[in-house]
Order: sequence, then structure tokens, then C-alpha cells
Amino acid sequence: MSIAGTCKLCRRDGVALRKSHVIPNFVIQWMRDSSVGFLRDGTNADRRIQDGPKFPWLCDDCEQRLSAWENPFAEKVFSYVHKTSEKQEPIPYGPWALKFAVSISWRALLFSKQQPDYDLTAENAAAAGRAQERWRRFLLDEEPHPGPFEQHVLCVDAPLSASGPISPFMSRYLTRAIGLDLPTSPTSCLTYAKLCRVIIFGFVRESEPRKWRGTKLHVNKGLIGGMAHVPGAILHYLNEKASEVGAAVAGMSPRQSGKVADVIRNADPEKLLASEAFRAIASDFALRRGE
Repeated sequence: MSIAGTCKLCRRDGVALRKSHVIPNFVIQWMRDSSVGFLRDGTNADRRIQDGPKFPWLCDDCEQRLSAWENPFAEKVFSYVHKTSEKQEPIPYGPWALKFAVSISWRALLFSKQQPDYDLTAENAAAAGRAQERWRRFLLDEEPHPGPFEQHVLCVDAPLSASGPISPFMSRYLTRAIGLDLPTSPTSCLTYAKLCRVIIFGFVRESEPRKWRGTKLHVNKGLIGGMAHVPGAILHYLNEKASEVGAAVAGMSPRQSGKVADVIRNADPEKLLASEAFRAIASDFALRRGE
């Protein structure tokens, strides 16, 4: 059932609004297909989830506009990254990649602004307003590029080794977690969209963009993947997010823990050992042992 309102993208009034996924459905579908049991909320492990967050933001025309960029990203980037671990080659992209990334960052910013803990400094809040408008206009082909509000893509996998303190849930977080966030500091603000092994960062306010190398998306073409360098603060942030997931799992109620144990106990052994979930768990244990 649709409701009438103002489309967040084209801003037409009195149009039928569809409930749009903030995190694309193809990401949720991959998690379902690669999971042994039920999907669970990364911040509240007692809660099962069937779908990602959806909001009545877009009219049919704008929903179709965004879907046109989702399909090639899902097929050419997301699917390849999640089927390939060793010898992964950089992925060529066309204009659809930047459009898709901006659509994700734009939705992530809208989502963040609706959260009760949304609280930015005056500088970051002003930059967020400018980024949201520039991204909106770029998605409507009213701007040729996102300007200073760049898009960066980082493809990740389970770490092979660690040289310092690392969360015992790092592999599981990097390979399987989804989420949206708005990490900030006194001099920076980024949108963060975790799509399992693909992470999209949108610059809202970044004082040191040159510390990002090999991750920036360009307007017409380029390569996703290969050698990449991000600021050390981002690596620390990822470690913190992994620890948050670990804390949520540790806080799971005995009843829900029993249900998880039952699912694992009753699972087909071959399917369990071949699953992405088991691969991530095994990687975390190997990191803890220093293998």
C-alpha cells in the first residue's frame, strides 16, 4: 500500500510513495542465501530480521531511476566480490557505479538524519546539508559530478593476519555485516554503508582526502578493487564496529543462543562447512591463534 506525499528525490508533491530499501535488496538476499540460520540484527542479536530498513521516500519514477544503477552494480561488482576471494582482479565500471554509490550515500544520510542520536557540529551539519543537495541534484542529472562530496569504495575480506590488537569478530564483521552510519570527528564527516564485503564511503566533510588512495569513484569509468589505502582512523573504526557486533552476540539471551545452537546442530554438515558464515568464523579463530 502506497501513501501520498513528497518524493525526497524529485520533490514532487502529492505523489504515491513507495517504501524503498535503504540497503539494496540484493545485499539482503545474498545474506539469506549464504547464511546457515536466520538473519539477526547486528546491534541486537536477539532480534531476527527478514529485510533491511525501508521508508516511503521515493515516487515510482525515482525508484526506477535508482534501480537502473543497482542492477549493474549487483551483477558486476557485488556478485563478483562475493564469489571471489583469491586472485581477485580489479573490476571495470561505467557511469552507473558513481550513480549507485551516490544513491547509497544519499539514502544513508537521509537515514542518519532520522535517527534519535543524530547530533552534528555546526560545521558538519552545514556540510551534510550541502552534500545531501549536491547528491540529490547529481542523481537527477542536474549536476555533472558530486563535487567535493566524493564517493569511495573499499572491497574487504577476512584478514589473513593482524599486526596489532584486533576484534575477535573482525572477519565476521568484514565479510557479513550490513549497516549504515555517519562517523564524524571535529574535522570530518562521512556516510558509511556496509554492504557485506563492499563498503561505500561518501565524503560529507573530509579534511585529508589525499589519504584515500585507490578507492575513489570517477564519473565515467575506472576500476574498483586492487591496491587501496585508507586513513588509519578508518581501520580503527572498523575494528570498533566489529567489537560492537561481538558485544551484541555475547549479550544474546540463553533462549536465542539455544535456537542458534539448534540450527547449527541440525544443519547439513557439508553445507555448513561450505558456507560463508563458517568461513568467517574459522578465519576469526585462526586470527586469534595467530595462524
